Amino acid sequence: MSIWKPVTTIKNIKNLSATVKRIADFLDKEYTAEQLDDLCTHIKFDNFKNNPSVKMNIVNLRELGIMAPKGEFIRKGKSGGWRDYFDADMSREAEDWIAKNLQHTDLRFPTV
Repeated sequence: MSIWKPVTTIKNIKNLSATVKRIADFLDKEYTAEQLDDLCTHIKFDNFKNNPSVKMNIVNLRELGIMAPKGEFIRKGKSGGWRDYFDADMSREAEDWIAKNLQHTDLRFPTV
């Protein structure tokens, strides 16, 4: 049995401060309300996407040929956004790969 409770991106985004607090509790860490607020501000999607360190890593991925020159690593921050980029064949291929490679694990993806 996994120690992780199923969570979804949507649930985490809607109540970011509670999610951060739950992770801190899991890690047995204590933070002040101000520290938690600062962290929540730091990891909000738009702030993360525009973080200079994140942008620099994307430049490095492009230079190494790992990422397409015009592609975006961090797109819209919407759960299930991959559906806008996958056609039916790509979706089927991904589902088949997941089924084959995760069949002997307890990792399950929530459905949206």
